[in-house]
Amino acid sequence: MFERFRKPRQCYRLGVGTDNADGSFTEGSKTPFTITASLQPNTIQPNGDAMIPLPEGRRSEETYVLFYQDDNPLQTVETSQTRNPDIVEIDGEEYECIETRKWRNDVISHWASVIARLQPEQ
Repeated sequence: MFERFRKPRQCYRLGVGTDNADGSFTEGSKTPFTITASLQPNTIQPNGDAMIPLPEGRRSEETYVLFYQDDNPLQTVETSQTRNPDIVEIDGEEYECIETRKWRNDVISHWASVIARLQPEQ
């Protein structure tokens, strides 16, 4: 029933980077994978609550919520302190996963991940 709302989304998982002897840092490899997810705006509900509250410093960024069923949820910074969060590509723009929650119910258990648009490096 809900499959018509879900679309394949290109994602990337960054491997662990390395610190070089000269003090520079080399990013880890970028491994592509795909999830099938529904993309929804992270909007305010009629009762005034946000769908998923954003961390401090992220409230003014362009954010979405992805709803999906997968055995391998999107990783956030909190998931693994040794690597960067997963990246999701939406309309040619890159978004990083800032929060992932498991939604358990008696109908369809699924994941909800908040993604925020990456700001270009200056």
